[in-house]
Amino acid sequence: YECDGVVDSYAVYDSYGFTNCDLQTVADIVDNNIIVNVDHLFGEPSDINEDGKITVLVSPVLNTLPLSSDDEDDWSKVFSYADPESDLSTFDDKSNPSSDEQEIIYVFAPDPYGFYNPYKTTTVDEYTTMELTAEIARSYLRLVLYNTHVIASEGEEEESWLTEALGALATDICGFGAVYYEDAWNYMDAPYLEGLTDYDSSSLFATGSRGAQYLFARWLIDTYGTDLLT
Repeated sequence: YECDGVVDSYAVYDSYGFTNCDLQTVADIVDNNIIVNVDHLFGEPSDINEDGKITVLVSPVLNTLPLSSDDEDDWSKVFSYADPESDLSTFDDKSNPSSDEQEIIYVFAPDPYGFYNPYKTTTVDEYTTMELTAEIARSYLRLVLYNTHVIASEGEEEESWLTEALGALATDICGFGAVYYEDAWNYMDAPYLEGLTDYDSSSLFATGSRGAQYLFARWLIDTYGTDLLT
């Protein structure tokens, strides 16, 4: 309880060493880094349920989702997602059964032994130092863009490839851009294999052009400055 290294009570299910202290650290990063930086540069998210909060749902279900892909290369990629189009609309058991009626980000869980996904093992250290916060930043940006484009301006969502590019940029600005470095190197190794605007919006785990999108967004603000983002 006091985050002093002593386990005062054990969780009902195995958390692989992921503790309430880790959760508090992540919450502090979200409050004092991600929200502050993203809101300053891009705008703010909505608050349709008026609780003043963003829900982050940690679930191993996300670890298993890539395994449903027909492409084996996707099995080792586990990310987060936000679906504001569904989650911010009124729940209806027929027309919108997946709505949570709130701002919510879904993220994967630590899985160091590959129990949920043997192709993507994630230690607690890897999870808490970079991967979890990076995914929260990426998906938080989508909530912000949805609010500024759709709710506030009564327009359309940003194009999917550009949402991903700006999400990568938001992640980088918050200090977690290293999660995109491998994608960037793979893109530069064979840029003719991937188009900048390639994105399968029907897939929660569309990853083909992450390297191109990250580099493009990084180049934009390095060249023109962050005022461009607003």
